[in-house]
Amino acid sequence: MTIPTDTAFRGFPREGLEFLAGLAEDNSRAYFDAHRDIYEAALLAPAKAFVVALGEELRARVAPGLRAEPRVNGSILRINRDTRFTTDKRPYKEHLDFWFWEGDGPSRAYPGLFVRLRQPAVIGEILGGIVLGPSVLGLLPGNLPQVLFPADVRPHLTVIAQLGLVLFMFIVGLEVDLRLIQSRRRVATAVSLSSIALPFGLGAALAFALYPAHSVAGPESDAMLSGNSCASRLADCLRGMGSRSHCTSEYVDR
Repeated sequence: MTIPTDTAFRGFPREGLEFLAGLAEDNSRAYFDAHRDIYEAALLAPAKAFVVALGEELRARVAPGLRAEPRVNGSILRINRDTRFTTDKRPYKEHLDFWFWEGDGPSRAYPGLFVRLRQPAVIGEILGGIVLGPSVLGLLPGNLPQVLFPADVRPHLTVIAQLGLVLFMFIVGLEVDLRLIQSRRRVATAVSLSSIALPFGLGAALAFALYPAHSVAGPESDAMLSGNSCASRLADCLRGMGSRSHCTSEYVDR
């Protein structure tokens, strides 16, 4: 595990997000204790640097008096869940919360800004789509894709899926921060172009690799083309001359 050792914010390492994902699957004290070092190094330490960095930006752009304290129970809320007054008895939260407030005294008594870090829901949506598709269900016995999604139901599911996609893209558009994209325009441009060029290049390379084995060029394809050409000339002849016997003797008896 590679964790930055300086105090500057360099982002949250992949191990920290994986820790939150694992906590969502196994929300127990045993799991947390076994991965406590990852929590402290890959989640808590970057969180402190994040509070410092974001606090400076907020004070410069939003409110000069905004407070950002890089500590637990300061701007970093406890990951432990208070189970005394809730029906959710899981011991830990599956996300990390931040609180930036303005004013002196207890932070909850003053207005502020709330930020939550968690594993994106789209990851679970993608995994759910993969599991429900033929790539996973098709490997199981019983022809499950056909049983769960009969042919007469699939057109309706397609309509619902298209509507869901439209709504999803609408929500994504609402959440796009144009100022952030402009400030990271080089990275955004590189990611956009590479997401187009890389699949296109891989597809072209695969086509060149598969062409010799799957090409239709050869005697059989030449005969097919010749037959299609004769049929086309025969149709033209019938339309132009109207004499079936003449056209038949000229083209079909060859």
